[in-house]
This record gives sequence, C-alpha cells and structure tokens, in this order.
Amino acid sequence: MAETLRLLIDTLDTPTGELAIVADRQGNLRSLERTDHDERMRRLLRLHYGAAGFVLEPARDPSGLTRALRAYFAGDLSAIDRLPVATGGTPFQRTVWRRQSDRCRRALPPRHRLRRYLDRLRRRHRAQTLAARA
Repeated sequence: MAETLRLLIDTLDTPTGELAIVADRQGNLRSLERTDHDERMRRLLRLHYGAAGFVLEPARDPSGLTRALRAYFAGDLSAIDRLPVATGGTPFQRTVWRRQSDRCRRALPPRHRLRRYLDRLRRRHRAQTLAARA
C-alpha cells in the first residue's frame, strides 16, 4: 500500500483574497488556491493523489513559500520565478504543465504594468475592507 503524502498548508492574505498554499515536506509547491475555492482545491488534490493518498497539516511558511508569495504581492515580481513546484499526473502531463507554465511566464505583461495592476488591487481591497467596517 502506498504511503500517505503529508502536505503542509498555510494561508496568506493578498489583494485578490486569501490564498491557501500547499507544499510537500521537500518544499515543493503542490497547490495554490484561493481559500473561497477550498472544496475545488481538495477535489483536485483527491484526483491527483487519491481520496486517502494525502493529508493536510497546518504549517507556518512551509519552506519559505509563504514568504516568497508575500514578497511577490508586495511588488517583488521575481520572488516566484524559482519556486519549486511538484504536480501529480503522468510524466507526460507534468511535461505539458511545465511547458505551459513557461509559455505563460513569457506571455506576462511587462513588470511595470503588472505592478500597477497589483497596486489597483491593493487599493480596491483596502476600500472594500473599510466599507465592510463602516
């Protein structure tokens, strides 16, 4: 019988909402999802690793992934360039995912436009928070 994969989970408040960060014990990012889509994340983890193939354990900043993502949302857009990522699936599926990820990185807008977009998100989030408190 296969050993249960022990995954570490942390959360991070971002301008786009709270994120769930899931990592394995080797420090690889396994999943990144908004917490309001928690059921979808768990469903996808079950598809990749089986219903009894993994367990989520709370952890603070697993392998520095939370810190790197916090730096990204603070404006250091290169903070996520070298995050270690491990996905489930066949070797073919992982190869396709890796190539697609590389294409997406090359298609990103220039950093100054992305930085302005993040600034707008922060202002909107701040305004929504203030409105909710009123």
